[in-house]
Amino acid sequence: MIDLIKKEKLTIPEDSPMCMVKKIIIVAQQKSESGKIITDWDIHITAHANIGAGSDTTSLGLSTVLYYLYRNPLSLEKLRKDIKWQNLSYLQAAIKEAPRMPPGTGLPLWRKVPEGKMTICDLFSKRIRSSIKTEQYMEKMPISIDLTAGSKLLPIVTKPHPN
Repeated sequence: MIDLIKKEKLTIPEDSPMCMVKKIIIVAQQKSESGKIITDWDIHITAHANIGAGSDTTSLGLSTVLYYLYRNPLSLEKLRKDIKWQNLSYLQAAIKEAPRMPPGTGLPLWRKVPEGKMTICDLFSKRIRSSIKTEQYMEKMPISIDLTAGSKLLPIVTKPHPN
């Protein structure tokens, strides 16, 4: 693609809508003019990351909406009535509520916690060990999880264990 941009002096109409491909071409042209190199690999990785991130969050959001609606029959019934009346205010509320339910990524967030070194909501447990995936990068960093009261999102805060 970079060779095509250089050889063909690819031009993009000014009035064309901005999209990911257009941004990549513009950056590639700017880098080329300044003597810096942007490779086809750079373009491939950028496109892959953007597409992967978008599809992951979209599928996670849709799955969450459907999961919680079908777990709550009253909410599902309200939604069905809302759709029947074509008001859709309840659907909008369900879609806006869904992102705060699961983590924002479908990827695992691994932590290694040494045996007996985990506090969850101020409850110390020596039995928490095998259920947590182990990775070497957190080997000496036991954590506590602070579920802050009063917050709808219940943020997870990692901090050194007091022991």
